[in-house]
Amino acid sequence: MKTLLEIFFPKNKNTHMTSSETKKEVEPRYEAWERILDEMIESGEFVWAEETLTGIRDTIIEKKDVTKNQMQAIHNIRRSVQ
Repeated sequence: MKTLLEIFFPKNKNTHMTSSETKKEVEPRYEAWERILDEMIESGEFVWAEETLTGIRDTIIEKKDVTKNQMQAIHNIRRSVQ
């Protein structure tokens, strides 16, 4: 079974988010993004970005929302380890 991280961000160097795709990604509840961030932090692959990921996660939990820019930042970090 695929993790949320694999579903939202498949390991593919050619993956990028267009503005229409980003708008579609706003639909998932903030809890899904919280789980994605938890998976990224726990994976050990993103130690260098842990402070940023934790900050985004904390803000998402506090605001109960995720912004387009936060989603793009998460995507960029994920893509950088491919």
